[in-house]
Amino acid sequence: MEISKKSFVLYNDLIYTIEHLTNEEKGILFQHLLNYVNGIKTELEDRLLLVVWKPIERQLNRDLEKYEGIVKNRSVVGREGNLKRWNKDLYSQYKKEKITLEEAEDIAKGRNPSQRFLVTDTDTDTDTDIDIDINNNIKKEKSFLGDKNLKTSIEEFETQWRDVVVQWNKVMQHKTTLPEKVVFDLSNRDINNFNKIAIDYTKEEIKEALIGMFSQKDIYKTLLLTPSFILIKKNFMKYLSAYRNDEKEIHNKNKKDRRNDY
Repeated sequence: MEISKKSFVLYNDLIYTIEHLTNEEKGILFQHLLNYVNGIKTELEDRLLLVVWKPIERQLNRDLEKYEGIVKNRSVVGREGNLKRWNKDLYSQYKKEKITLEEAEDIAKGRNPSQRFLVTDTDTDTDTDIDIDINNNIKKEKSFLGDKNLKTSIEEFETQWRDVVVQWNKVMQHKTTLPEKVVFDLSNRDINNFNKIAIDYTKEEIKEALIGMFSQKDIYKTLLLTPSFILIKKNFMKYLSAYRNDEKEIHNKNKKDRRNDY
């Protein structure tokens, strides 16, 4: 046995086990002990020393197993803490046993820094009326803006908006609908906000944020369903987080601040 740490424990009651040995035998036993914990194979030929040695050997092995268990547990706890701090959506899926810790870490490695924002973790399993396809394992290499000019990017965003609105209208027809042809009207401030988001986030992430907003419970009762609202950076990040954490009632947690987002 070669232990994976620089020290080991000898218990003080060992003195009673070896008290009947001669000093020479104690020296042989101690040398064998040092060889054992350093992975050097030696054999005890004396049957008396072998009888004394076996309980010591078993105790060393038990202590080593306990130590390795603690090290492994601390490693897992540390990895979980790191995942929770920087990728709370993946941590939530891991805790729900939808993915393993290793899978979550692999997905996190493929993310760019802009995706690793802190979010509030809420464990909710409510169903959504809008079909959401979560696939965080896709590596997103380009921002939404990419090599396109701003005008082309805005046109693509408008298409995304209309697609989500059309789908939402199908679900909500018995309550309320949005006229997709007239709700998309961006001011200069909106365009500036969009430009900032399009530089930092991908096309897929922008669509996820849109779905995250339209998936909110009773959102049709609010005045928030506008492109202008989601293009505010903090709102965009909030709904992207809601999508990834499957949160459907984030407005109930901050009603007081809702009207101040503009």
